[in-house]
Amino acid sequence: MSRPATKPQTVYDVWKPPEQRPLRQLPGLLASSLGLLWESARTEFVLVAILQVVSGAMGGVLLVLVKNLLDAIQASSASQDFGPVLGWLGVLGVLTLLTTFSGSMQWELQRILGEQVDRRAMLRIFEVAGVASLEAFETPDFHNRLERAWISSGSRPTQITQSLLSLMSSLAGVLGVVIALFAVLPVLVPLLLVGSVPVLLLTARGSKALYAFNFGLTPLDRRRMYISRVLTHREHAHEVIAFGLAGFLNARWRDLHDQRLAEMRTLVRQRMWLGALSSLGNTLLFVAPVALVSYLLVNGTMQLPQAVAAATGILLLRPTLQGVIWSATQLYECALFLEDYEQFVRMKDELVAEHGGGPAPASFSTLRLESVTFNYPGVEAPALRNVTLDIGAGQVVALVGENGSGKTTLAKLLCGLYAPLGGRVLWDQTDTAQVKPAALRKSVAVLFQDFCKYLLDVSENIGVGRHERLGDPDSIREAAEHAGAHAFIRDLPEGYRTLLGPEFEGGHNLSIGQWQRMALARAFLRDAPLVILDEPTAALDARAEHELFDSMRTLFAGRTVLLISHRFSSVRSADRIYVLHKGELVEQGTHEQLMQLNGQYADLFTLQAAAYQSNGVAAEAAERNGAVP
Repeated sequence: MSRPATKPQTVYDVWKPPEQRPLRQLPGLLASSLGLLWESARTEFVLVAILQVVSGAMGGVLLVLVKNLLDAIQASSASQDFGPVLGWLGVLGVLTLLTTFSGSMQWELQRILGEQVDRRAMLRIFEVAGVASLEAFETPDFHNRLERAWISSGSRPTQITQSLLSLMSSLAGVLGVVIALFAVLPVLVPLLLVGSVPVLLLTARGSKALYAFNFGLTPLDRRRMYISRVLTHREHAHEVIAFGLAGFLNARWRDLHDQRLAEMRTLVRQRMWLGALSSLGNTLLFVAPVALVSYLLVNGTMQLPQAVAAATGILLLRPTLQGVIWSATQLYECALFLEDYEQFVRMKDELVAEHGGGPAPASFSTLRLESVTFNYPGVEAPALRNVTLDIGAGQVVALVGENGSGKTTLAKLLCGLYAPLGGRVLWDQTDTAQVKPAALRKSVAVLFQDFCKYLLDVSENIGVGRHERLGDPDSIREAAEHAGAHAFIRDLPEGYRTLLGPEFEGGHNLSIGQWQRMALARAFLRDAPLVILDEPTAALDARAEHELFDSMRTLFAGRTVLLISHRFSSVRSADRIYVLHKGELVEQGTHEQLMQLNGQYADLFTLQAAAYQSNGVAAEAAERNGAVP
């Protein structure tokens, strides 16, 4: 999976800042919102939409009923016949009952609709994260986009749902009242509709300002949330307490939040001015039509029933127009945030396209790194430079070197977590750049130095090593036995069903050494032809370490093992040892050959052995336990 030196333009490069997102984009954003609703819960969406439209249209029907009721009252006052009035009152009662029940149904259906939209939005984010490379997760650019998509996928889809349905209801209400008003006083219709446009533009401008505020503060908010996690999460608690960091971190969090508040005050001042102008427009939008109707009634141009109907129409139209303005503004505001989400989701195809599509080999005779060079994103100095090496099937091969020499980076290239900037990684004659990374990784078992501690039960903790075998308790137990974990698992309160981690009720915590054995059991369960062990005994005591390495060839019989360790006693029996220094391969051979070479390996070996050789008693004891190089 080679990375070109100059990448083609991607969605990362065309990510638009908020000032380049004009109001004319609203139709496209609305179409995207409708698409999300339709994907998530089309049945509920159609039902709620119908109820919203019908409910909104009731305003126009109500206006006609009021006019007819007033006409009936006026006629009945002369004939003393109350029957027609009772008829219209009955129709009005039935209409009110239906409208009330419709509102109740809408609320309950929207609850289900909102939940399903949230679910669909989160699943699409997980899909993108699932195909992203490890390299992407190590760039701040990706995390900024992920954070914005995550935030946007929270309440925004539900808000879009409510705003869109509210807009449909309000538009139906406006249409119904406009039709009725047009029959009573046609001149009111253009006056009210045209007067709404400036108010809509002002509120939309306020929405863009809010979006620009959130867009610009994403990096700062991520830093603030990180400090929140450090202060409140268990994995940091021991150092925070031991080093007395609570006050320092609190102050840092306050400083970051003060920066946010300063920006927010600027935003609030801007939106308050826009709100004042919008309120002025809304006031004129109500007062002007009422003044016109009053004038026409006073000078005798209108009769009282028509004037009452017109005034009722204005009273009904004003909130429905405001509903249209509010809903459209909320929709535009949410759609701006949703565009962040949509752009993140559209990255999926591009991320998939970065990988090869060919079938991955299930095994190999020789693994070969051929002139491989690799740089971490944003770092000029290469982590690996022109590295060439071979690993034969069934061999135990060791990588050694000082910290930062590139050992772990090389291992991650071998298992397809990184793509080389230059050179090739070959499984026999197959270039891994041409195959699907996920398929390639099925043939690799890896134990990372910074292994994960899953807050699942014991069986699941081991089973995620090959999740297809979660229903095979015998295989899980065998893997635990190979890793030396079965003995302590057996003593847990519920054995393999014991929940691990004290964060959840009933959870049982393990020692760091026991957690590492759980991680090692995952590697055994994976049953892959290539096993990569990155400091597999860092948390084990000397005796446990000796026992593991002493039995490694038996436990991993028939598999290729790449071992990374800073303890030279662990690697001296390897079939081949590669020595890395500042990203370059400087030496290779067996332990005896490298000692005769008297180079980098011999120096490091001698330095480590000196700690034991300086004390004969300690050396003798360590040698008995297999811990002396």
